[in-house]
Amino acid sequence: MQLKRVMSLVLLMSLQLVACNSAGKSTSETSSPRDDSVQTLQSAEGRQQKSEINSYAEKIHSAVRKNLDNPHLYRGKVCSIRLTLQRDGTVISATAEDGDPELCKAALLAVKRAEIPAAPDEKTWQVFNNALMDFKI
Repeated sequence: MQLKRVMSLVLLMSLQLVACNSAGKSTSETSSPRDDSVQTLQSAEGRQQKSEINSYAEKIHSAVRKNLDNPHLYRGKVCSIRLTLQRDGTVISATAEDGDPELCKAALLAVKRAEIPAAPDEKTWQVFNNALMDFKI
């Protein structure tokens, strides 16, 4: 649940790229043995990127959880927070967009205190530069 929105965005972006790359091409133009090799390589790179995205999302959640006061008070509750981050992990802004008001208030304070690490690479940072993340306790 925590990564659904980010992963949905990544999946949607992947689908849009596939659609754009094959638009206007006939079947014979869109597939060849060489293309298959390139697609296999791109798939491996895509899996690696998804792994880095998942790992970075967990690091963000962990940093926020460490700074959340009395987490037991929010068990079973969810808050969606839009984060805008600099490449080095510095929080530019954090805004609660949906969820339990008390958890959102506590989570926003935790985000401000959290030491979010730098994104591992530019592509990962682009995903989290303006991300809506669900914090579920």
